[in-house]
Amino acid sequence: MWIALTAVGTLALVAVSVWQIRSSRAEARRREKLEAEARRAADERQEREKREARERAEREKVPALSVREAAGFSGREREVEIYAQVVNDGGSTAWGVVVEALIGDSLIASSGPVDVAAGASERVPLAIPRQYVENLAGERPRYRGDLTLRIAAQ
Repeated sequence: MWIALTAVGTLALVAVSVWQIRSSRAEARRREKLEAEARRAADERQEREKREARERAEREKVPALSVREAAGFSGREREVEIYAQVVNDGGSTAWGVVVEALIGDSLIASSGPVDVAAGASERVPLAIPRQYVENLAGERPRYRGDLTLRIAAQ
């Protein structure tokens, strides 16, 4: 009888040991899987942050140009010379900037190409044909329609 009890006890200990080994292996696999997912998520987050930093640096390098009409003009018989102020708020020089003047959708004048350094502005002359100017009295000419300035090339 003692032999039978010892055999049953031994079998029980073997069964418990096998169960513990299997459950510890399953737990180790589950833990490894969670750790791998956490590493993968951290790597993806780090890669996304690097990509965003590169994109931000590229945006800062790109010239950020704006244009508006500057004060002053010079009236002549055939044309009126006005000035556009081109401002570069970007992080690099804008090369070959051309300003165009439009009335409605019609292009009426364009400037020669100018270079605008980063963080600087340039005063650009535009020769508006006299036929588009209604009146020269005041600080600015009055046009036959709405004058719009835009940057055409860089």
